[in-house]
Amino acid sequence: MRAKVLSILGTRPEVIKLTPVIRAVEAHPNLQSVVCATAQHREMLNLALDVFGIQPDIDLDLMQPGQQLADLTARVVQAVTGTLRQVQPDFLLVQEEAPSLGKPVLVMRETTERPEGVEAGAALLVGTNPRRIMEECERLLHDPVAYARMASVDNPFGDGHAGGRIANAVAHWLGGDPAEIRLGESRWA
Repeated sequence: MRAKVLSILGTRPEVIKLTPVIRAVEAHPNLQSVVCATAQHREMLNLALDVFGIQPDIDLDLMQPGQQLADLTARVVQAVTGTLRQVQPDFLLVQEEAPSLGKPVLVMRETTERPEGVEAGAALLVGTNPRRIMEECERLLHDPVAYARMASVDNPFGDGHAGGRIANAVAHWLGGDPAEIRLGESRWA
């Protein structure tokens, strides 16, 4: 059975950085490549996809006229979560660190301004050399302990329930009953 590698891209720089890796994954006999375009910058994305000959398997088409960052972020999180459920990848390739997705993350950079994922063990800096990237993919493919260790790290960016805790703290501060505000599983502690 081939391991499924989901590559997520939405901007021209992501296509430029991920193309050599996508090509290496496509050529590997033990890997199945699935490319997902978020398309938050449609025109620039299409230009780069055409130049590099990349045809996304999934196109989320998230760009909207006059979009605001918060709205786009919400759409990306919701759509990518659905895609992860649908595709069920063994590996996830993204330009930025994404340890909250519960998969080993290979960061295709030499350095990062967000070291939390690397420090927590959920992400690994592998640089931009396609050979090194594929070596790390192979290692994780054939070492279930290393894969599980990276996939099971607590998210260094939080548990996803901060919104509920903040709402309850505000209710408490305003003299309300925090039990009245329940967002997800969070409660005032």
